[in-house]
Amino acid sequence: MSLGRFYFYSDVLHSSQMVSIALQEPKILLNQEPSEMEILYLLHGAQGSSHSWPSSSNVERFLYESERNMMIVMPTMKTNYYQDHKIGDRYYTYVAEELPKYIESLFNVTHKRENTYVAGLSMGGYGAMKLALRNPEKFCFGASFSGAVDMRKLVKNRIDDNPRYRPMFGSYEEFENSEDDLEYLLERNVKEGRPLPKLYVSCGTADGLLDSSIYFADKAKSLGYEVKLHKEKMLGHGWRFWDLEVEKLIRTLI
Repeated sequence: MSLGRFYFYSDVLHSSQMVSIALQEPKILLNQEPSEMEILYLLHGAQGSSHSWPSSSNVERFLYESERNMMIVMPTMKTNYYQDHKIGDRYYTYVAEELPKYIESLFNVTHKRENTYVAGLSMGGYGAMKLALRNPEKFCFGASFSGAVDMRKLVKNRIDDNPRYRPMFGSYEEFENSEDDLEYLLERNVKEGRPLPKLYVSCGTADGLLDSSIYFADKAKSLGYEVKLHKEKMLGHGWRFWDLEVEKLIRTLI
């Protein structure tokens, strides 16, 4: 079992970026073709980093016990919502385009759609759904754990009160029906006949984001997506819940 952390210079972000990587045991890796490796992009929440998942969950042990030929890629996003800022850096372009190319060149793997997944918690739940829905030809599966998936409501309520939001998202009118709006992406993929990724949405019943998770899952299901919604009784917005969810994800891909 290998867990590593490395830095590389991002031409997109004009700075050194930290990425954590979890890999299976050599006895499994060496008996498989690199092109057949599964790749899971696992995204952290607000104020997190690439070491949030390894340090706060049992993700490394779950991968080892699963015996899956899988690489787990955990980038650092800080609190930038996996977003190309209207004024500032292009974090979405980094995680959606530059990072996968770097992973391919460094590890000699390929991103086959049927083996490429993305999941995230809280802010990372929004990022995971945005990656899957903006790139349905690349990702076959997206998962949100306690995700900020009703970003229309969040942007509308915070755009004038939070000084970080307007440089990231612009005005609410610019955000709505843009490629950063999950509801728009859900509808666009159906209208354009693009492949629809399988979606998993989960939230604890003690979490304030439960209603938005239910709304998003119902919206996706009504449009024809294959969606599984899970509500965990009594759990809130924390690592006890996210650890349970990432274990299920790695062992079964839900």
